[in-house]
Amino acid sequence: MPDVEEPLAESAVLARSIAASHCRKDSVSGESCVWYHGLWQELRLMDLAASPRHQATFFPQALQMLHHGRDSLRILISGAADYSILAHVLHACQKSGITASITVTDICDTPLKLNEWYAGRAGIKIHTLQADILDYRPETSFDIICSHSFLGQFDAARRTSIVSHWRHLLAQGGAVLTTNRIRPETLHDPVKFSEPQTQAFLKTVSARANCTGPDLDRLLERAQLYARHLHAYAISEFDLIALFTDLGYHIADQSVVNSAGSTTHQIRGLAIPAEARHACIIATRA
Repeated sequence: MPDVEEPLAESAVLARSIAASHCRKDSVSGESCVWYHGLWQELRLMDLAASPRHQATFFPQALQMLHHGRDSLRILISGAADYSILAHVLHACQKSGITASITVTDICDTPLKLNEWYAGRAGIKIHTLQADILDYRPETSFDIICSHSFLGQFDAARRTSIVSHWRHLLAQGGAVLTTNRIRPETLHDPVKFSEPQTQAFLKTVSARANCTGPDLDRLLERAQLYARHLHAYAISEFDLIALFTDLGYHIADQSVVNSAGSTTHQIRGLAIPAEARHACIIATRA
């Protein structure tokens, strides 16, 4: 895998602290997303959360294909659990000699703070914006839009709205670079952890955690909350391709890859890397 710097041990502590004060509360339920953003880095340390690391060659290859000799690109990262997409995009730009003006959008402030922290470590400036992507109306269009495991967070109707809006955000000839887990067409929505999957997940967290006693008890409580809340919407490779082509995109490249380098072989469930299959798509605006 490419040598992409991701200081997870350091950022796990930071994420937990930031999430407590910056995670967004839902206007209807009153619940915040701290159960997700506060734990995600710790799960990644235990190889129990999917990330661009498992499709590490995608962004370098895609940007190399698309920059067409240009040394400057406007790039939008649409949705970010943490700074991982930024890390991989920066690495890809460095490999291709691209200077990037990068904007990161998310509906929650926690991942934006993590992106700002990572950018500061890397010695670069980025733009961040806390907003629903459908409400984002920038003055200047983008050359590239990047996302990872984003579309699977939404039902079919909202996915369509997002991909359509992305097209309006792109300059002529611009492209969406996206990867998303694909599942059988027969799978019903929403996808959640089953009870056996939850128990296996908690057992693995306990075995891999770098803590004991009351600290481990609190970690397992947080992990159980994560397993109870986490859900996704099934999307097949066929439906993902059709989503873009039906909205006027040209599919410049597509592939399906298995998660690489995972040490999680027998654990199943949402966002678990083992045996996960991701569609990697480059869709250009005609």
